[in-house]
Amino acid sequence: IPDAQKHRPRHREGCGMNAMEILNRCRSAAGEIERLDQRIARYSACATDSSARIGRVGCAQGTACDPVSQFAVEIADCRQQRDQRQREYMAENYCACKLLDTLPETECAILYRYYLARKTVGEIACSLHFTVNYVKRKKAEAVARLEEIDIASVYEHLPDWYIDQIKQDGVRKS
Repeated sequence: IPDAQKHRPRHREGCGMNAMEILNRCRSAAGEIERLDQRIARYSACATDSSARIGRVGCAQGTACDPVSQFAVEIADCRQQRDQRQREYMAENYCACKLLDTLPETECAILYRYYLARKTVGEIACSLHFTVNYVKRKKAEAVARLEEIDIASVYEHLPDWYIDQIKQDGVRKS
């Protein structure tokens, strides 16, 4: 395969997670996982409070204490979603690191700090002793390079279960 074709983005019907989608998902993962943990904590607190109130008042004879069981279902669902997102994040994180390895060192350092360490452009400029404009320019150049990587090359670094899930669900939301 000629180099020009090898690095041209190829989107397949129903499954097309490119390099930048992986990096964007890495950047958003911590926030998504944190929000799920917050939901679990809220539901747990409400379930505990409801359980204590029901214990004092009691349930009507012959009825189940539905609020407590509903909270239990919500908590289990949130935990499952969180565990799945953490598993996906680990796969995305590995893939992102392999993709960043293909970049020149400065671009790699900038994108690593931005997408994986979740730093701002200003923080990156300060830590690397560059100007903000230089970091923005290098970041844009690196993004352009990564957008040229074909999907098959991205998929080389993702586990089969992740690729199967993409094919089943379509491209993931960030």
